Amino acid sequence: MKKIFAALITVFAAVLLFGCAKKNEPLKNNVQETAQLPEVVVCSIDSTGSVLLVHDDSIPVFKYKGKEYYFSSKACRDIVVADPDKYLGP
Repeated sequence: MKKIFAALITVFAAVLLFGCAKKNEPLKNNVQETAQLPEVVVCSIDSTGSVLLVHDDSIPVFKYKGKEYYFSSKACRDIVVADPDKYLGP
């Protein structure tokens, strides 16, 4: 019985010593550069809160101060176009 207990203690000690002794390697950055996504203005008219990033010629877009802003609907676009500084800043 003492031999089994001694063996278990030895195994437990070995696991603690060698298991904790391993240093964590830093994570490798495998992120590749991608094209910059357009800024998105979320319109809360439909209150879904969802944003879908799909580029399609039918998507309402507004160019303002050299940037393109895409909208979920023409109604949202029209609200921002009416007062762009209010929604997009000076």
